[in-house]
Amino acid sequence: PVRRYLKPEPYGAHEGVMDCLKHGSIPLQPNPDKNVEKKMVGGDGPLCLNIWVPRDATPRSRFPVMVWVPGGGSIRCAQNDERFDGTHFAAHGCILVTLAYRVNIDGFLKIRGGDSNLGVRDIIMGLRWVKDNIAAFGGDPQAVTAFGQSAGGTHLVDVVASPYAQGLLRGAIIQSPS
Repeated sequence: PVRRYLKPEPYGAHEGVMDCLKHGSIPLQPNPDKNVEKKMVGGDGPLCLNIWVPRDATPRSRFPVMVWVPGGGSIRCAQNDERFDGTHFAAHGCILVTLAYRVNIDGFLKIRGGDSNLGVRDIIMGLRWVKDNIAAFGGDPQAVTAFGQSAGGTHLVDVVASPYAQGLLRGAIIQSPS
């Protein structure tokens, strides 16, 4: 909560064993289920990403990498949505990463004393993590392509234009940005 309106910082090393079959936290956002009392969901942990790799991947492999930036009208981010399962990508020799970014007020409202464009900064931080770490999963850090649709595409336009993202991507696929 203290860092809610400040630029992203790396989480740091994880101690112990991490359950990699369980999805991580989603960003704080309106609850899509209108029939429950809880108006907001998520926001209960650090931003995370999901990674699917081919079965035969080793740190010496150099599989191409696709990074999905989910849409959601800039008010939702569902990097764990079952529709974005990367099993098919991995089965066909491509690593898929889905990443989370702050949305709604947390991601795009400028607060006095806070930083701006936090959602875009989160995406850039996620891409930087991919560039620095994907080789350990068998990915080629020189063959990273981000893709997004709707708000995800809109935010990718900003990422591609940002000098802070220079050298992080080989390409971007942008569908239906606003």
